[in-house]
Amino acid sequence: NCSLGPAAMLSTVKRLVAAASVPVLVNPNAGLPESIDGQTVYNVDAHEFAKEMKDIVEAGAHAVGGCCGTTPEYIQALIAEVEDIPFIPPAPKHKTVISSFSRTALIGDEAQPLIIGERINPTGKKRFKQALIDHDIDYIISQGLEQEKAGAHALDVNVGSPEVDEVELIQEVIGKLQSILPLPLQIDTSNVEAMEKALRMYNGKALINSVNGKEETMEAVFPLVKKYGGVVIGLALDEDGIADTADGRVAVARKIYERAADYGIAKENVIIDGLCMTVSADPESALVTLETIRRIHDELGGNTILGVSNISFGLPARELINSYFFAMALQAGLSSAIINPNNKAMMQAYRTENSYRSAARLSPAELRAAMASGEILQATALAFDTRRQLRFELGGVKAVMPFAQCADGAETGTVRDIAVLTRVGRPTCFVIEGLDTDEDGAPCYRLSRAKAQQLCKAEYLDTLSPGDILPCTVTHIEPFGAFCDV
Repeated sequence: NCSLGPAAMLSTVKRLVAAASVPVLVNPNAGLPESIDGQTVYNVDAHEFAKEMKDIVEAGAHAVGGCCGTTPEYIQALIAEVEDIPFIPPAPKHKTVISSFSRTALIGDEAQPLIIGERINPTGKKRFKQALIDHDIDYIISQGLEQEKAGAHALDVNVGSPEVDEVELIQEVIGKLQSILPLPLQIDTSNVEAMEKALRMYNGKALINSVNGKEETMEAVFPLVKKYGGVVIGLALDEDGIADTADGRVAVARKIYERAADYGIAKENVIIDGLCMTVSADPESALVTLETIRRIHDELGGNTILGVSNISFGLPARELINSYFFAMALQAGLSSAIINPNNKAMMQAYRTENSYRSAARLSPAELRAAMASGEILQATALAFDTRRQLRFELGGVKAVMPFAQCADGAETGTVRDIAVLTRVGRPTCFVIEGLDTDEDGAPCYRLSRAKAQQLCKAEYLDTLSPGDILPCTVTHIEPFGAFCDV
């Protein structure tokens, strides 16, 4: 509306129509205003205005009109120009998106898994809890800035503590964060009043943490989600507690989807939390969580989230446990994770899995299906493009890999990195880059990896040569990659 003429608005209209599931209304000025002899004059006449507006209607605008500088003559010319163009109603795009005032984040198979920084939360953090009590807003903001720098795509915001007024403080903290940081925020509270106050003043489409399968909770939270907009996290628990099977948690997820639909909340605006329970209390709980994530993704076509660090609560070597489990959850199809992005092992696990996923351009379900069938995906190099990306074909899917992820010295037409990260025991393959020796001086092959090279002993040095495909089987997974038997 206003500001520009129709020609200058056309590119913006195309972007809006491509993204919006709601009607797009366009009311341009009659061009840009000019001051001539003390009079404001617009530089697009009625005929030109109508012609340019036809392009906007054909681009998909659902209603059109005019703003500054237009007159009834302009509108009459516009109607005559576009009245025979068929009306096409807006179509739902079914994308899961959160946003701040200036940045959007897409969640799902079309995007890389979303990292939500967990540090703005008093749970288990004495320094942060004291900052809330002392009203140390600068410290809270610093936690947001650190997490943005570390690679977080969104930030969890939880200021719930018995010593503070959560309703007032959450508004202040969100206001301060949004005045400094561009990242979307996750409003994390069980206080319905605080949730509504935060949603009312939030600038963008928030991630809301959370609702669950309890009828009382759904009746309190879903009306707020519908009124203010947002993407809500649904915890896979209900009046019966947390199910100890994937069947039980998937059943709760179905119920949450159905009740959300009753309030007019689309499935894409609900993300299911499969619930991480500490393995120190129940060693089988991790497997239940992973199976829940896989089934939500594969059977229900839904997006998922986990608070990953819960898996290791009360255990030593938490960093290792968290990073291993995180890698496995990503392979199961996890869409988003609440983690500490300052943790090096967690981000290594994330970037390793994400580099393979993005290189293959295969969904987790497609990748699992290929691996489970015993198929060994092989890549064929095509060429380097002008952006220094290696273009290749993997499992029938054309893909690209940035030059930085390829081994030094790679040449056009030579595959230097086709490793596919898989679950333990599934076949994969590498391309032999050359011959080398291990730390004991024994001969071995040098294999290509994304951002790393693995040394793998081979017994048949006389039968294989650089460029041959070397089938391997994954034995176990480290945060930086997979160990394989040849």
